[in-house]
Amino acid sequence: MSLFHYQKITHKRKLSPGPFKNYRTYKKYLKIEFDATCVYCRMPDSLSEEKSYAVEHYRPKSKFPHLETAYSNLFYSCCNCNGYKGSFWPDNSQKAMGMFVPNPCDHVMHDHLRSQAEGTIKPHSLTGQWAIELLDLNAPLQVKKRLTYLKFKKTIESQIADLKGTYSELEKNEKKIVDSKKLKSLQQDMADVERQILEYEDAIKIFGS
Repeated sequence: MSLFHYQKITHKRKLSPGPFKNYRTYKKYLKIEFDATCVYCRMPDSLSEEKSYAVEHYRPKSKFPHLETAYSNLFYSCCNCNGYKGSFWPDNSQKAMGMFVPNPCDHVMHDHLRSQAEGTIKPHSLTGQWAIELLDLNAPLQVKKRLTYLKFKKTIESQIADLKGTYSELEKNEKKIVDSKKLKSLQQDMADVERQILEYEDAIKIFGS
């Protein structure tokens, strides 16, 4: 999947940890549950710092204290989104108008929000527009960061593709060489290219799944 993508299906929770008395204990499970990525802005924590991510209460604990440690109410969120959302909870009139923040377990996020190649997040519904404004998803610094990471990822993917093409050509030549010295030299080149491919494939993991 592409970087910063919004899912086209609802997320089905895979884990069911707890119950725990302290909601912060769920963080390591939520990190796994949501692929170490903020459920709102889609920024992987590998591109930031894990300490800048938090346990997000979809229904604010100040208004729904009985759900403070309910796993079904908890999400993995960066501190920016968590802070902007704060204790917001829509009233009935706001809900009716679609003025609420979608979550991946109850909503198809792609129906509301879509990431763009230039680093912005585009709304596809009133709900999406509301979320973008409330969470400040298109703040200039955030857009710049997303665009930079998208360019880096594209560059690495291009380098991997080029190296795989080089390796394929060397592999074809390997079958034609009879001279043992030339064969040994070519096989060393193949090993070098293969090592570079593995290094780039390891580097691209920083962008998440």
